[in-house]
Amino acid sequence: MRPRECHNRRTVDDPRRPLRSRRGVDATGGRQMKMLMLSQADMTALLDLDRLLDALEEGFRALSAGRVEVPARTAVNAEKDGWLATMPGYGPGLG
Repeated sequence: MRPRECHNRRTVDDPRRPLRSRRGVDATGGRQMKMLMLSQADMTALLDLDRLLDALEEGFRALSAGRVEVPARTAVNAEKDGWLATMPGYGPGLG
């Protein structure tokens, strides 16, 4: 099987290239990105349970009515009991 070629005629599978650049331009444009990490205690302090439940109800009603796009969840196990899950969704006009 031949490696696929990308726009600059170097192969996608070329091990000499850094992994992040094998698929084209870095999505950050070379800028450093910061990520906010929240603990369970942070989330407990920040969330209003009544508002959260109202928002969930609104979201599930919209999902049942077919007004929300929800792709499959993606989950990754990490070292030392870590776990990252993304559950994207889009509901125009919700919020």
